[in-house]
Amino acid sequence: MAATRAPFLKTRYGGYFHRNVPAEDTELTHVGPGTPCGEYLRRFWQPVCYSDDLKDLPLRVQILGEELVVFRDGSGTVGLLELHCPHRGTSLEFGLVGAKGTLHSPPSSLRSSSLNRERAGSKEEDMSLSRKERAILLKRLAEAP
Repeated sequence: MAATRAPFLKTRYGGYFHRNVPAEDTELTHVGPGTPCGEYLRRFWQPVCYSDDLKDLPLRVQILGEELVVFRDGSGTVGLLELHCPHRGTSLEFGLVGAKGTLHSPPSSLRSSSLNRERAGSKEEDMSLSRKERAILLKRLAEAP
């Protein structure tokens, strides 16, 4: 009994025209919040940018389906926050980098801290901007594209 060849194998390189592509395995390929693979990968350190990229301005990054902002404060400490301010929802990539791991939100001038409460200071710490800092922030917003 002679073996019969599949019709797509009768021409040269015919195997390239017949491919059985498996369906997407969403358990392994989706990495957004709340997905199995995304929650697994969030348990490990993830490189999000080069240290040389962190200058005076915050840097917007996207990783694992989340938009974040990375910055380096005056003491050299690197901070990572959600992109949007929890107060008004504005983008923190246009914020003003403060001391002790803080980032000032553009319109409200409230500070968001990348450090926990014990390291950032007490609740009574003044969280408002000075006039000079507010002027710098407004100038930066006016120059933004």
